[in-house]
This record gives sequence, structure tokens and C-alpha cells, in this order.
Amino acid sequence: MKPKRAIPILLLHWFIAASAFGQTTQIWTGGINGTNTGTDIGQSNNWGGVLPSTVNGDYCEWNGTVPGNLSLVYNTVTLASGFGQSGINF
Repeated sequence: MKPKRAIPILLLHWFIAASAFGQTTQIWTGGINGTNTGTDIGQSNNWGGVLPSTVNGDYCEWNGTVPGNLSLVYNTVTLASGFGQSGINF
């Protein structure tokens, strides 16, 4: 008898559940058109033109697209979450 493989099935269920909520991963670009001059995490142009959604519980990722150390600020209130919203994950 072959052993059962529960881990792949559990991972599949996790991926299905995560995709059901509509989370996406937004990558920090630091500005549109490769300018890499942005520092405000609340501005959509610093996330490639799409602001992370607090309703869907989006993920924000710094993956080295913008090289070097980052000195970031949050000067806007665009990422504010409210009742019944998931917020975002950094």
C-alpha cells in the first residue's frame, strides 16, 4: 500500500483559500518608469501604479527591484483600514 501524502493536499487547500480572498502581492518599484525616486509607501506610483488594497489584505513586498537601502515614509492616509477590512501585510 502506498503512503498517503497529506502535505501536498494541505498546501493545495491553502492556495485555494488564499486565492478566494483576492490577495495580491504588490512589488515596491519606488516610482513609475524606473525613476526609483519615491519614498512614500502610501502612493500608488511607488507600487508600480497599483496601491495595495486594505480590503483584500494585499501583501507588500520589497524584493530588491530597487537596489540598496531604503528610507521610506508614510505621509498619506491612503492605506487606512476600517471595520471589516483585512489591512495589508508588509
